[in-house]
Amino acid sequence: MNYDKKIKLLRSSLNLTQKDFAMESSIPLSTLKKIESGISNGLSAIEQILSNEKFVYLAKWFFDPTNNEAPVIN
Repeated sequence: MNYDKKIKLLRSSLNLTQKDFAMESSIPLSTLKKIESGISNGLSAIEQILSNEKFVYLAKWFFDPTNNEAPVIN
């Protein structure tokens, strides 16, 4: 699974709009839209997401290529 798909899966599992997730993760909305549409690979955004204490527990999930399931939200 690509990082862009994992970011979209995470956002969906949190039941957040793109705008709300962008605010929560400090990723510019335009960047998030590019990532989710496949224009950007999202790797730099993952660093931004994981810098938020709320999401740091997802590091293993993001980088596990065999895990295509929605993450368990704490």
